[in-house]
Amino acid sequence: MIWMIISALLLTAGEPALLTNGEISLGFDPTTGTLIEVRDLKANIKVAGGTGPPVNVKVNGEWVFSDPKGKLRLSDLRREDTDEGKKLTLRLLRGNWEVETVYVIPHEGAWARRRATLRFVGEGEAKVNSIRFSLFGAAIEPLADCLYTLPPLWPPRKFRFGELSPGRTRSAGIWAGTPAAVVYNETKGIG
Repeated sequence: MIWMIISALLLTAGEPALLTNGEISLGFDPTTGTLIEVRDLKANIKVAGGTGPPVNVKVNGEWVFSDPKGKLRLSDLRREDTDEGKKLTLRLLRGNWEVETVYVIPHEGAWARRRATLRFVGEGEAKVNSIRFSLFGAAIEPLADCLYTLPPLWPPRKFRFGELSPGRTRSAGIWAGTPAAVVYNETKGIG
């Protein structure tokens, strides 16, 4: 019970809710639950997050949480230390929707996993067309040293960003839980 009171005090102070393991830190907006920053603590790199909802759902052709009047608000926050790592569960509400987003970072390592559960509590049915997570990127320079791989392509190959001409794209979908693309800078060893 004391933990819940402390969490509530942290949220009302206007400071981001943090999930950290000494190598990576994730910061969340205290009112909306939006992921607002990612820090690689060892490399001292900070990436500013997005301003949109952490997850959005398209119902009957409309994105439910994109409307300024329809923003999600943080209702509850729960931290746990589990075998798989440190876990932060955010319960978000808006109208007839309940959204639970779970972020897990390992006890050691600089990566994060997240998932979302959406629940419609209104009358009737909500025909869900699609769901998307809010993502943001990092600027890794110089561009001449930047490569990307598309893990689902076999055999795996490296591509230089400089090989892409305007209007040309390369893409691959997620396959067996493998990320669609990995971007990194060979010279600086970051990605």
